[in-house]
Amino acid sequence: MIHAMHKITKWALWTQQHSPLLLQVTTTNPLESYHSACHKIIALDEKKHSDSEYVSFEFCTKNISAIGVDHVILHEIYKFPFPVQQMLVNEFNAVQGRIKKGKPTPGLISLNCN
Repeated sequence: MIHAMHKITKWALWTQQHSPLLLQVTTTNPLESYHSACHKIIALDEKKHSDSEYVSFEFCTKNISAIGVDHVILHEIYKFPFPVQQMLVNEFNAVQGRIKKGKPTPGLISLNCN
């Protein structure tokens, strides 16, 4: 909160120094409106920052749930970030689908992962 108040103070000082209109106005209504707008911008900035921290946390810690994937394979998949886990499970399911249809695996020599 102190950081946000510091931003508001800096913006208010800048406005007072650089806006001839505000220096000529005898009422504080424009400044109060500007101050209110600053509060809204700062609140939005803090929300966006909080949202980005949450997404970053989930990117690194979230694990995919996949039916039909062996737990040993899933354990290895969990070593990757969540979006990569999704891609790997999709590829795993595509290969399994080919095998069930009797098609060869595309360019694979074995089903082992090193």
